[in-house]
Amino acid sequence: MQMSIRETIRDYVEDYQLGMKWSTNLIQLKFNQIFRYRIEDRNSIIAKHPEWKEQKSLFHRVKPEKHLEKIGAERCIKLIENDSFVHLLDTTTIK
Repeated sequence: MQMSIRETIRDYVEDYQLGMKWSTNLIQLKFNQIFRYRIEDRNSIIAKHPEWKEQKSLFHRVKPEKHLEKIGAERCIKLIENDSFVHLLDTTTIK
């Protein structure tokens, strides 16, 4: 989830620097898309390793969980709407 939040924030900052501000709905959609992609990517890696398919393995395929998507999107929105974060975006150029 942390990687998905980081990627969503990075994409937001890049667009913000270009003058595009996202709606909260777009933030939710972007986070959900990135989160689902990361889970699919992780599951495909697990599928390639037969030793990870064993019952005793710590690695198991998972499905995206709605409550985790909601929590992640809310964290992104809270950060993006944070006054200090907005001030940082408005006063600095991020490379």
